[in-house]
Amino acid sequence: MKQKILGLVSNLKRSSSSEPGLVPTRVVTSIIPATVTPPAKLINRSFERQLFPKSLKSARIIFIHKGGSKSDP
Repeated sequence: MKQKILGLVSNLKRSSSSEPGLVPTRVVTSIIPATVTPPAKLINRSFERQLFPKSLKSARIIFIHKGGSKSDP
């Protein structure tokens, strides 16, 4: 899991600017190697023990109408 996370972060678009209130990509890429181990271990243990937080077992599904008759699914 650690290598997968590092791979995903390394593929982020490099940018020194960000949306207001968000962390710039360059900051994330510079701190992720030092901070990735604890969450990776937690995720791996969750899969190994098949224990998942209830909040991760639910989803909100929102239907988006893309045209045509709304009465024809």
